[in-house]
Amino acid sequence: MIPTFAIVRIGRGGRPGVPLWIPLFLVWVLLLPVVLVLAPLAFAACLAGRVNPYRAWRVFWGLVNGVRGMRVEAAGHRHSVTVRIA
Repeated sequence: MIPTFAIVRIGRGGRPGVPLWIPLFLVWVLLLPVVLVLAPLAFAACLAGRVNPYRAWRVFWGLVNGVRGMRVEAAGHRHSVTVRIA
């Protein structure tokens, strides 16, 4: 299943900060027209590079689905940022 939310926390001085929920499903809806326009070009590139288009799509889809559950943390001297994909 594709990720639907990103939870971002920006903290200061050791405090975790307030979570900011970013709805990723709106991003997917906005990217859908771009994907539909670029799909024929990607198909042609797969054929030109002798890559199975079905397998390329499966790998891409697996990468998109693999992002779910990812957590990235970065901390400095005064600030910390945590991004969790749900």
